[in-house]
Amino acid sequence: MKSFFARKIVLITTLLFIGILMVQMLWVKSGYEYTQRAFDDKIGKVLDYVWQAIDPGDTLFNRINTLAQVNPTPEVGDSAYWPITRKMLRTRFDRAMRLYKIDQPYQVVLYRKEATLYLPNKAVIDQLSPAYQVPLLRNCRDCGLQLGIHFPGMNLFSHVRKMQGLIWVSCGLIALLVACFAFVVNSWRKQVKLATQKNAFINNMTHEFKTPVFTISVAAKILQNSPTVAQEERLQACVQRITNASQKLKAHTEQILQTALFNEGNLTLQPVKTNIHPLIEDTIRNYWFANNTETPTTQYIFDWQSANDEVVIDIHHFTNALINLLDNAHKYRREVPLKIQLKSYHENNQWVLAIQDNGLGIAKADQKRVFEQFYRVNTGNLHNTKGFGLGLHYVKQVVEAHQGSVWLESSLGQGSTFFVALPVI
Repeated sequence: MKSFFARKIVLITTLLFIGILMVQMLWVKSGYEYTQRAFDDKIGKVLDYVWQAIDPGDTLFNRINTLAQVNPTPEVGDSAYWPITRKMLRTRFDRAMRLYKIDQPYQVVLYRKEATLYLPNKAVIDQLSPAYQVPLLRNCRDCGLQLGIHFPGMNLFSHVRKMQGLIWVSCGLIALLVACFAFVVNSWRKQVKLATQKNAFINNMTHEFKTPVFTISVAAKILQNSPTVAQEERLQACVQRITNASQKLKAHTEQILQTALFNEGNLTLQPVKTNIHPLIEDTIRNYWFANNTETPTTQYIFDWQSANDEVVIDIHHFTNALINLLDNAHKYRREVPLKIQLKSYHENNQWVLAIQDNGLGIAKADQKRVFEQFYRVNTGNLHNTKGFGLGLHYVKQVVEAHQGSVWLESSLGQGSTFFVALPVI
């Protein structure tokens, strides 16, 4: 994973996490408001129940309207009837509270503007919610006598405590989400560090390999030009094998190095305007000469249908990608002679190269993954399919670096066709 892309993912995930947190807070707020409304609705029903239970002709309640407070004591009784009235109100409120399942300490409030008749604290009148009071007498709404209910222990957290189960669950889920997010970020940082160390190791390893490979190649060339070796056919064959092996080792080393550079994003292409058909033919000719001892009966067929073959490519990397596709055809050949057909054409303002072989073919389940790094198709008992699983991955990286695309069409037992599309000039 490239560093810039990974940082974008972390940033997006962080924003999503903040969004989820805000949604949770809004959900808690909505839950609190719903609980408050539900409680207010219940209190309204309690007051309505008590109000409906009061008999308009009851002399006790009618006499209350004539009472006036003389001394502002917590409980004022200016009439012999008042203790009975208070008891009746309390009984009816208790019945209503049980009916609507409200388990909250409360106080009955009975007052009018000029006199407080039953109130523990005169300041409660200012705190009393309009939703928590009704006119006491139905036949005298303008008398100013109000019946209300006050909850002395109720505050902002009273309703929150009723939601504490859901709030704790929500907090637990958020904490779990934070822990998972922290774990993912920490794992990503470790993976980035490990990938950096891996690429550094590959760079060092391939550079260390280059020196002995170069030494072997030079020594093989000297031996090949020696008059003694030229006279001995057996020695000449051995030197040729050494040369071929050193070239193959050099190609593998270069492929590993280039793949590491692509993964780091440090590879810089050197594109030039090129007639690509002659380049492909030269590449295949050189490939055949280098591998004719292993694949002597390979048949190559060229079908250049595109008149304009000028494209802008990095010759070195495009050539290596083409060789990888040829290697893939040889590794998974089904029969001898191997037939490889190369066809070019123009489509959608792109130059397209199709490389078709008559090899084993690739199953549909594997076709989606053949371009993945280190992925190799299972070939059962076929032992000549050696490699690192880097070839097709390298091809995909090179083609995409040229703003092109690569894809595959294949059926088991009927060969494969790889398509490379590059933008035309």
